[in-house]
Amino acid sequence: MNALLDRDAPEESWLLERCAAQIAREAGTRGLVFVPGARTGGLPADELAALLLQIRQASADALLVVGTPTPNVESLPRFERLAGAAGWEHCQLWCDAHGRFALHVLEPMRTADGA
Repeated sequence: MNALLDRDAPEESWLLERCAAQIAREAGTRGLVFVPGARTGGLPADELAALLLQIRQASADALLVVGTPTPNVESLPRFERLAGAAGWEHCQLWCDAHGRFALHVLEPMRTADGA
């Protein structure tokens, strides 16, 4: 148990903490933005897409980590489509052993000219 996390911290926080070292290596010197599952869980698809777009516009080169509840086969393609429409590329998926929530790691899509 990490002393930085409260014993009553949400399980999603424990998963993020375990994944943080790898995610930080991926981020390098870029920023890292985290949106918890509690924020995304009840959002309709259009509101989630708008949130992802808003973050993309404000965070040009950051890695984005988005928590979502209940990962399943149907939700990944849907999430990837929403992320792609907002200018993000899905690069990693982390989930707990019981399939209760997931962390999606997204990076900004690059255009043909590399921007």
